[in-house]
Amino acid sequence: MSTAMVRAISLCLLALLLSGGIVHAQRSGEAGVATYRIDPQASDVRLLVYRDGVLSTFGHNHVVSLKDFTGTFHLQPKLAQSRVELDIPVDRLVVDDAAARRQEGADFASEPSKDDAAGTRTNMLSAALLNAKQFPAIKV
Repeated sequence: MSTAMVRAISLCLLALLLSGGIVHAQRSGEAGVATYRIDPQASDVRLLVYRDGVLSTFGHNHVVSLKDFTGTFHLQPKLAQSRVELDIPVDRLVVDDAAARRQEGADFASEPSKDDAAGTRTNMLSAALLNAKQFPAIKV
């Protein structure tokens, strides 16, 4: 994973921490280390997928969302030494939930049909992409 990607993920996770979707669980035995767990009732993951390529004029952007996931943050006094553990069950990913699309603004203003969303989800979980049968969870 590139340094830029690690930084981007770190910033996103820090934003999640500050958004209130994290519940303080405990302080570890290590000096200054705080451990937090994600509260799935107050948190969600949203992946914004933008159309691209030669046929992009025929497609639409997607919002892939999830509320049912677990995770833990281990914050060190030096942020760069912190670690995050996320467990995202791919069979619970939702494609193009209407409410989530509305919240994401103009780039997601169109409303795909239920059949289109189901087809996109089936393709996303297929062996060619996430391969949900062999890899039922994304672990970060």
